[in-house]
Amino acid sequence: MHWWGIAVNGTSTIYLLICLGLSVDYSAHIAHIFKESFGTMEQRAIEAMKRIGPSVFHALFSTILAVIVLARSKTYVFEMFFKVLFLVTMIAGFKGLWLLPVALSIGGGSQEKPNDGNKEPQPGVLGKQEGSEDNPVPLNNYVDEQATGA
Repeated sequence: MHWWGIAVNGTSTIYLLICLGLSVDYSAHIAHIFKESFGTMEQRAIEAMKRIGPSVFHALFSTILAVIVLARSKTYVFEMFFKVLFLVTMIAGFKGLWLLPVALSIGGGSQEKPNDGNKEPQPGVLGKQEGSEDNPVPLNNYVDEQATGA
């Protein structure tokens, strides 16, 4: 920011805080799909880029297109908004679309598919729910909840 003539003041600080959320967003999407994928580190990184990479790229590209209009602005607030948002978007895009997938493919760990023959419920997998016909809610739990107000 220093080399682009941006001083740290109230306006630039507010824009930086807004951009912080945007910059985390790109990486969070890639990391979430990586976490949900199965296979080796490389397979999981490729799967994440196949599944969510185009959407993240389109979000990055549309943000840049929306902000590029302000590039020729002479108003301080809009000029500052363009400079900060463009800079942070480019850095965050690089980090989310290139650096994070490479880092995850090197050290993200492998994850195997859960065994389908396993009868134990897995976290995040829908199974029989409490209160269904096959698994009724025990009466004593209902009475305890009513008595405690929970």
